[in-house]
Amino acid sequence: IDLDIGKGGRYVPNASSRGDEESGAGTPEVQRCSYFHCARPDQSSKFHRIDGATRGGGQDWTPVQNHILCSACFDRYKRRGTLERCRLNPPLAESEKRCTYEGCGRPTQSSKYYKIDKGRSTWGRDWSSLEGSVLCHSCFDRFKRRGTLERCPKEKEAAVPSRCEYEGCAKPGESSRFHLIDGERTSGGHDWTPIAGKVLCHACFDRYKRRGTLERASQVASAFVPEKERKCSYEGCLCPAESSKFRLVDEWTKSGGQDWSSLEGRVLCHACFDRFKRRGTLERCLNAPLAESQKRCSYKGCARPDSSIKFHQIGMDMVGSKDGSGGHDWSALAGSVLCDACYHRF
Repeated sequence: IDLDIGKGGRYVPNASSRGDEESGAGTPEVQRCSYFHCARPDQSSKFHRIDGATRGGGQDWTPVQNHILCSACFDRYKRRGTLERCRLNPPLAESEKRCTYEGCGRPTQSSKYYKIDKGRSTWGRDWSSLEGSVLCHSCFDRFKRRGTLERCPKEKEAAVPSRCEYEGCAKPGESSRFHLIDGERTSGGHDWTPIAGKVLCHACFDRYKRRGTLERASQVASAFVPEKERKCSYEGCLCPAESSKFRLVDEWTKSGGQDWSSLEGRVLCHACFDRFKRRGTLERCLNAPLAESQKRCSYKGCARPDSSIKFHQIGMDMVGSKDGSGGHDWSALAGSVLCDACYHRF
């Protein structure tokens, strides 16, 4: 490594090699990158003094120990294990743009190809066995990260060209990746056993992982809630035929983490659907207005039982249900009246 020590500015290798009088406090030294071929040796946002404790990038820093590097040269050595900049290789001819790795799944389909030249040390790997080879971006990146061109079992499985077996898939043969579903998969916290053994495209796989169903939301809305059936089935709904959106509750409905089995097959307006999603019940809170004599907090530890902008009576509709008010058990307070402060504290 061609290092320049002391051309312009002042570079001192290490405080331990100087005399005691020189290592003491004094005028700050002018820092300059000591790599001879640095393009801007005295222009850097940060300079790094390399010592025995430097371990950046897992490289061997002993060749540059006790030297100062600018941020660009330091980062280059950290990434590639060398201070030399990448030589500009001539562009590959179209006939050369093919991955030479025999196990490559798509040797001619890559956005970029790399010719492995002599002395390459990217990420501290030993590239000598691949000298003269041409790699696609995927294979190059795999060797850079893992030190091998072989894919792990999951990668081998995912790289096999296939076709999505979901009958409702819009583009079953077009996907960046296909997934073979095994019975032990638990992605997204869903039960994958109903589709075990099937091959899914990435879009269908991701939909099942997020929602627990292969059906698209647009399919549910158009196929299962026709215009004539768009009416809320909850008998207590105030405006059953007026809603911006109607929802059909099916076996896959999991919104809000509630148990929707009791409503399976029913159509709900947006307001009722949202109420059940938040509180686990379709019933609205319809507490009658409190009389003036009742507007007093019944909690004995309340500092201002009569002073509150609002009072809340704890009704039976809140007991035993996942109310929007924190999802707590209100049974111990059934029938009580709380001021706004105590109510929100609970």
